[in-house]
Amino acid sequence: MPKTKKESAPKKVTAGAKYIKQKKTIKQLSETQPLNTLRFENNYFEIMHNEWLIDKYILERGCYTTDAYCNTLPAVECAVKQKKPTTLSVQLTSDGVVIVYKDSTLAKLGENGYVANTKYDELKDLTIVGTENVKVCTLDDALQAIASKVPVVVEVINTNSTLHEVEPKVLASVEEYMTKYNMREGVAIMSINPFTLEWFALNAPHLPRILKSGKFKSKMYGNMKTKELRKLKYHTIAQADYIAYPAHDLPCKHIKKTRPVGVIAYRVTDARKYKKVVKYCDNIMYSGFEPSI
Repeated sequence: MPKTKKESAPKKVTAGAKYIKQKKTIKQLSETQPLNTLRFENNYFEIMHNEWLIDKYILERGCYTTDAYCNTLPAVECAVKQKKPTTLSVQLTSDGVVIVYKDSTLAKLGENGYVANTKYDELKDLTIVGTENVKVCTLDDALQAIASKVPVVVEVINTNSTLHEVEPKVLASVEEYMTKYNMREGVAIMSINPFTLEWFALNAPHLPRILKSGKFKSKMYGNMKTKELRKLKYHTIAQADYIAYPAHDLPCKHIKKTRPVGVIAYRVTDARKYKKVVKYCDNIMYSGFEPSI
């Protein structure tokens, strides 16, 4: 009798295989050459898979209106519906929950006090002033709403009071998210704090890093002089491949020496600003209008 062909067992697919492979690739590269030199490689985008940061216009803090306040779940859901990448500003509550909220105070929630001194349970049911029933969401909530449908830039707010406390929690959420959706790309980390980006460079070199800067109202950001931040004095510490700078402060002579992969103009709020800044940047973070080339 002819022998029957033995059926091979179905190939086992590892959960998050693409994400695991990307992590491994960048980790191996970072062990053989400094991260700061990767951006000078001819095949940089093939290695890092972050070309979307200069290819796709990025909404600042979601697609928001008076009914969908910025940095809220409705704003995120609106961005996803319109298939637009977005930023999320995140910070840590006193009990260690990463929330999507930009301000240091609770004023926009109609309360006194600071986020850093408030537990999540104390603010989760508060309604954002000017909305009917919009509340603060967590980073996990926002990422699940995005569900890998659009890229996201997670802006980590950290004035040193939560240094190396907020970063591991953000990374844990991002890791779970990218593993769940088997993502090789689509998440970047942005921060004003160069030491936050340094932490990510050491612990998650596969995630693109954006150093955010510009002119500041105050003289100090935590224990750092804002004058030095504006001049990008800490760019080597941040090991960031991208620089984000306010549209109204571009062109900026301090950026050239950092030799970034790309310059991203933020606070682009109308067509006039867009047309004025477009020649000085590789991409924009925008709100309030629809940019077009």
